[in-house]
Amino acid sequence: MNLGQKVIPVGLWISLTGGMLFLPCPSSGESPRSFDSFQSNLGEIGTLDHIRPPSQVQLALNPMSRNVPTPLLEPENPVEQEIEYQESQEEEIESAPPLSDEEIDELLFGDLNDWETDEPKIDEVSNWMQFYLLELGIGHAYNPLYAAHTPQASGYAEITAESFFIHQSEPSRKALLYFYGEGKKFTELDEEDSSGLFLALLDYTYHPDASPLSFGQKLQHTYNNQGMDFSDFGESNRTKITSNKSQASTRIIWENENLMKAAVEISLGKSELDEFADRSSEFSVGFTLGKKGNRWMDWEGKYFYTATDFKDRWAKDESGTKIDGKVKVHESEASLTLQPKFENRFSQETKIKTGFTRARNEDGGYYDFNRWKISLSKELEIDPWESSFSLGYKSTDYLERLTDKNERFQKNGWNIDLRISRLISSNWKTFVKWVGEDDRSNDPDFSYQSNFWSWGLSWEK
Repeated sequence: MNLGQKVIPVGLWISLTGGMLFLPCPSSGESPRSFDSFQSNLGEIGTLDHIRPPSQVQLALNPMSRNVPTPLLEPENPVEQEIEYQESQEEEIESAPPLSDEEIDELLFGDLNDWETDEPKIDEVSNWMQFYLLELGIGHAYNPLYAAHTPQASGYAEITAESFFIHQSEPSRKALLYFYGEGKKFTELDEEDSSGLFLALLDYTYHPDASPLSFGQKLQHTYNNQGMDFSDFGESNRTKITSNKSQASTRIIWENENLMKAAVEISLGKSELDEFADRSSEFSVGFTLGKKGNRWMDWEGKYFYTATDFKDRWAKDESGTKIDGKVKVHESEASLTLQPKFENRFSQETKIKTGFTRARNEDGGYYDFNRWKISLSKELEIDPWESSFSLGYKSTDYLERLTDKNERFQKNGWNIDLRISRLISSNWKTFVKWVGEDDRSNDPDFSYQSNFWSWGLSWEK
C-alpha cells in the first residue's frame, strides 16, 4: 500500500499497536532461573531498555552532516529500572547492597532523549528515500564489563550498521523505517567476549492540510546482549545480560506559524530479561512545549510521568529486606533544553540540558530517589572535518536506602563522548572516538571507571 496516498485505517493501526505489545520476546529456549537464584556481590542491576545514541548515529541523523533529508526519531521516555540480584546462599542472610537503579541503563545506553536532533523539512519524494551506513573499527577498552573491583582491559573489533527509509509522496503523510545494530568482539574477556545491540523502529505521521495539528504512531523494539562483571576481591562473578523491550506510542503535535510547538505522547511498553524471571510493564505520558526561531535562544521543556509495574520483583525496605508487595515505581521527570542562536561558530549547534527526576515506590522506600542531571553537547564542521562532543553529569540521592555504614546511599558520575571524523571520498570517512564514564558513590561497590577508544572507517550512501 502506498503510504503517501492512503491513510492507514485506524482499526488496522490499533491492531498492529496492540499486537506489538503482546508479541513474545526472543529467548534462549531455556526456562529462566528464579530471580533470587543469582548470587552477586553487588545485588542488582537495571533493565537494559534504552540505547545510547552513539556518535555515528548522531551524525547520521544530523542534517549538518549530509545533504539529504533526515528523520526525527522521537525519544523514548527514559525509565531507569532496577533488577535485584540477591545473595541466596542462606535464606537467613541479608543480601549484599544492590546496584543503584540507573546502573546498567547509564552504563550502556544513557538517556535516549539527552540529545535530540531537529526535525527537518522533507521535500516530497515519490519513492522510498534510503540511507545506509556501515562502520568497521578496532579499539582498546579499559573495564568494558564495568567492574567495580576487578577491572580488565581488552582490545576489540566493532561493526555498526544503520539504515532508514522515508516515504512522503504527499506533504501530509510521512512513513519512516529505521534500523540500527552494533556489535563488539573482545580479545581478552573469555565467555563475555562479545556484545550486541539491535533497534528497529516504525513511525508514521499524518499532518492534515491547513491544520496546526499532526498525529503520529510509533512501534519500537530494542534487543541488547552485554557481559557484566560483578566480581568481588578474590571471587570471579561474570554473566551475560540479555534484554528485550517493546514499545508502542501515539502522539499529537501542535505547531503554529511562529514555530511554537506543543506535544502530548502516550506510550505502553514491556521489558524482559532472558536469564532471569524478571518482567515489567510500563505506561507513560509526556508533555512537550518549545519555541524555535528565536533571536537569542531556542528552548524546549518536557515533562514525563511513568508508572512501571514489575511482575517478579518484591518490594524492599531501606535496608534491602523484602516486604509484602511487588515493585511499582512512579517516576516524574522534568527537563529544559536550551540552544543558543548567536552568530558564531562556537555557539552554533550547541545544546545545554538540565533535568530533575523523582521516583517513588508504592511499598517501601528502597527505590525512592531524587536525581539532578546536566549535559552539554556541541557539533562542529570545518570541511573536511566533523566533530561531535557531549559531556554530562548526574547526582542521585536515595531518600531511605542505606549503605553498610548506615549512610543514605548516593551516586554521582560523569560521562564524555567525543568523535572526530574526516571525509576522504564522497562515501568514505575515517574516524576516531572516545567514550568514557566515571561513577562515584559512598559505597565502593558502586564506583567504577570505563573507557573505550577506537579508530575506523565509515561508509555511507
